[in-house]
Amino acid sequence: MTATANQRFNYENFTPATPGCSAVAEAALKKIDNVVFYINDSLSNQDRQIIVANRLLNLSKDCSIDNWDGYNGIAISQEVLNQTLEFTKSLSPDIPTPDLCPEPDGEIAVEWYGNNNAIISVSVGEKGTLNYAAIFPDKNKANGTESLNGKNKGVIEGHIKRVLS
Repeated sequence: MTATANQRFNYENFTPATPGCSAVAEAALKKIDNVVFYINDSLSNQDRQIIVANRLLNLSKDCSIDNWDGYNGIAISQEVLNQTLEFTKSLSPDIPTPDLCPEPDGEIAVEWYGNNNAIISVSVGEKGTLNYAAIFPDKNKANGTESLNGKNKGVIEGHIKRVLS
């Protein structure tokens, strides 16, 4: 996305394109966060999957060839797209819609943000490998690897809920 002077908000991803630094800008961003929270809270699980599928479609268009980022980024394969959709489908309906970010190694980062700079990022790989790292609101950290088809995938969901608490 090319930033322009008039472009303040990327509505597709609900993220600020240029965050600004004034108190007015911060207040506006808080209002936007509240609207996004309300929208996420009112979506059904099926609606969330449609949003995720659309975001994955955009990623496939933008990142389907090697060097998609101009720095030798590996193309995102159809299998990674499928595994990412499968991962988000497997989460409980009360988990909000995540942000999706392409990674230069050909994986997709699935991310949620909480208060106090809390974050969890789950990198989804071609074989259903889920590598995660989290910083919780209390500043404790966790990281590890799970399998999309493994018994311990609930660990990641627990971490997501903790980040969002």
